[in-house]
Amino acid sequence: MMKVSSNLGAIYCYHGLGGGKSTNALGLSLRCLGHHKKVVFIQFLKWWKNTGEYKMAQFLKGFQMIQFGRENWWGESIYEDISSSITPAQALTSLENLFIETLSSNLMGDKKWSRVAKNTNASRSVWQQIQPLLRKFENSGGFTVSEDGIESNLPLRAWQSGINTIKSTIEGTFQNSGKKEEPIMPETERQSGKERLDDVMKGDVIGFEHSSMLEEEDVKNAVAKTSELFKSIILMVERGEDMGLPTLFSQTIGTNFNCFVLTVILLHILITKSKYPLIKRKWIGFGNLKEEDKILTQKGLDFAKEIMSKKRKPDLLVLDELNLACHLGLLDVEDVVKWLQSLKETKTTIVLTGRYPPFPLIEVSDYVNEIVCTKAPKEMVSVQGIQW
Repeated sequence: MMKVSSNLGAIYCYHGLGGGKSTNALGLSLRCLGHHKKVVFIQFLKWWKNTGEYKMAQFLKGFQMIQFGRENWWGESIYEDISSSITPAQALTSLENLFIETLSSNLMGDKKWSRVAKNTNASRSVWQQIQPLLRKFENSGGFTVSEDGIESNLPLRAWQSGINTIKSTIEGTFQNSGKKEEPIMPETERQSGKERLDDVMKGDVIGFEHSSMLEEEDVKNAVAKTSELFKSIILMVERGEDMGLPTLFSQTIGTNFNCFVLTVILLHILITKSKYPLIKRKWIGFGNLKEEDKILTQKGLDFAKEIMSKKRKPDLLVLDELNLACHLGLLDVEDVVKWLQSLKETKTTIVLTGRYPPFPLIEVSDYVNEIVCTKAPKEMVSVQGIQW
């Protein structure tokens, strides 16, 4: 049975890798304010003042938000040249594997063909046959390569011709390979490689989407995606994660056949023609902490202690990202726990948020809730008024 009381006084801990820890604390703050109670919201490690909550704090009576974070520490990056750790030959091998695996996966995508082993030999044959075409594009002079990626100056008809050539090559190769695969399937389900490819191009089965006539916008999109994909391929090869390339490819360009062909051609040119602008952006985040961060975080804790030493204490005290600050060693966990224990007799409810709370923080809390991400889009989007 739940007892109803106007007195607060408990420690809540919101942790976990899911989003919404600070949002939960803000919800409690709003609830408190609705009952004309006083809220102090201390943000450790945060500095950005363009968030909705920080702006809201400026005009909400009884709500005080203070930040103790060094500007931009979270997003600082360093640049590391990795051009000496990988050769163009390695990158071309990865492109070949990417082409073979992606082509095989798409041409064997539906239930009927899932019983048949992926025909990587046929896809490898296609790759070998289109090499002269790739070299023709490479030597056309219709491209500009820079550290920012690649730009195309080729007319649309040249691209359409290349796509038609590769499609014909695939048709011929899979038509021949289909005959060898027929005995593996039941009589009623047999289908030649050419029939299979025709169905795919029509969009009748799971695989490459129906490809309409090429448009200028298709080329622009492929160019933009190629530059993004190129860096990802290089980094994956450097880390030895070649097996994940087909998934990365499909996530980046989708299953449009035209885009698939365009991107393969562009990647081949970028790898062979560039001066290898393999500059890896490396986010260092937690490794970028400085003594200044420790000083600021301690100031935040001292401010909280000062607030709680006053006769008129807040009804709700939020220590946002305190868990993470303790995890990173910016605060003495023992000191924090000892102070929190001393507040048990007060009527102030205290909320701790942040990832990776040390066990003593879990132990001293009365309520511990883990925020878990059950589902999220592959590409996260930060929306004003929702995420910040």
